[in-house]
Amino acid sequence: MDKNGKPILLPNRVWNMVESLPTPARLIKLLRIGKDALVPDSCHCGWKNPANKNEFPTDHPRKPASLKSGDPNFKYEVIEKDGKHYIRTSDGREIPNKYFYTGEVTKTTKQGNTYTVTYDKNGFPDFEPHAKKDKDGNPIIIYLPEDAIVGASAAQTQFATKLLKERYVKKYGETKWKDQMKSEGFTDAQIESIDKGKGSIGRKEEGYANRLTWHHDVETGKMVLVPFDLNNTFKHTGGTRSGENKKLNNILYS
Repeated sequence: MDKNGKPILLPNRVWNMVESLPTPARLIKLLRIGKDALVPDSCHCGWKNPANKNEFPTDHPRKPASLKSGDPNFKYEVIEKDGKHYIRTSDGREIPNKYFYTGEVTKTTKQGNTYTVTYDKNGFPDFEPHAKKDKDGNPIIIYLPEDAIVGASAAQTQFATKLLKERYVKKYGETKWKDQMKSEGFTDAQIESIDKGKGSIGRKEEGYANRLTWHHDVETGKMVLVPFDLNNTFKHTGGTRSGENKKLNNILYS
């Protein structure tokens, strides 16, 4: 209760408690409160938990042999020449950015779904608002281990699916993970594809509207699970793959 006999809201209680501490202790306590208050898994208050980029180890037993580590010092910049945009990489290449958009772009797919996607100033799309969500409403994202960020797109998407299954099995158990996915809106066909470790999730005969795929985000190693028709309709540059002349490096591609 405050001095007027009214209940004090929890944030105010915490603040009042901290304010009563000596200054050095107050600062330390505030840092701890800030850190602990924003990340609990049980919190449903709308704050996103930070991504666990080290969720899966290097030398993973199910990693395709073709996937490799990248150059940790790799950099790129987007340039414009003669009205066209290119991605200039730190290893001396210029890759045409065939699909350069900025700002909001709205399209209706052949399957009849309408999406609005925001492209950043460099022409890279943010698909997360339309990503497949988990039970807490968070986009389903897999960060590939550092030794798997370079290689063929198909190998990366298949590996991402295997890691997704591993996440659910670890969290819900061998006998319950499929039931959990079904409760989150995954179809039987999608769950079957995930169980088999396929990069394209869902049966082809059911069409793009009922399939999911992995979007290679511009952030190295970040894979976002999105509707197939979204990824297929909104042309974009992004991701990592093996480069020309069989040089293994982090390479953005169209």
